[in-house]
Amino acid sequence: MPSPAELLRATWSEMGRNRLTVLSYCAARAALVALYFTLALMLDPGEEGTRPAWLPAVAFALELLVFAGMAALTAALFTLIGRELGKPLWKVESPMEGIRRFFMPWYLLFLITLLTARVAILGVGTAGESAAWSMLLVGIPFLSALAIPVGAAVMFLGRFEWQELGEAMAPLIRQSGSVVMLTLIGSLVYFLLTAVGFAMPREQIAVHVVLDVIWAATDCLLFIGAWLVCQFDRDNPDTDFDF
Repeated sequence: MPSPAELLRATWSEMGRNRLTVLSYCAARAALVALYFTLALMLDPGEEGTRPAWLPAVAFALELLVFAGMAALTAALFTLIGRELGKPLWKVESPMEGIRRFFMPWYLLFLITLLTARVAILGVGTAGESAAWSMLLVGIPFLSALAIPVGAAVMFLGRFEWQELGEAMAPLIRQSGSVVMLTLIGSLVYFLLTAVGFAMPREQIAVHVVLDVIWAATDCLLFIGAWLVCQFDRDNPDTDFDF
């Protein structure tokens, strides 16, 4: 059975083997984030004075559109990675087919993360230094990291049906030690990136783009690692990774 170190080595090796798709994903995410910050600054340049009442709603709508674009990119390009990792058994042939099958689960996962973050930020802002709200806010990077293995497991199954969600999640539960390891690694990276991002003004678009490129590369790492976990679980029933 592969150890955690062997899993990480295999994941890194597959990152290299799929480097063109990984780079394409990072580049597409960079363009999307640059567009988002440019539009956000146009909507709200941060000048003194009363902001229009419609601004929060429009800003939130912009976030929803950006996350929709991110879900489409993730479904399309992770389909290419999944096809390489899963051949010849995994039969989703094209990025468009990947979007058709997997856009909705990725969008739901991203929306859960976004809405949880918004609720936590609102709670911290209204309740002050409340320990519960602060812990929820700090937990957002963990939630973001956990979303990637969940999405990977759905894609590994090959379809998204609510009644089959338990079947999709079963490999992650059986191999929970390895999933926790991957999630903690992702959480640490996402936490550091979030901390730096919050400290940077919105006008520093290039910095935010670089931060998201690192985030996107970490997404790919977690996706590949989770896919390998699911693959191992399928090929080796009743066994766990050494952890």
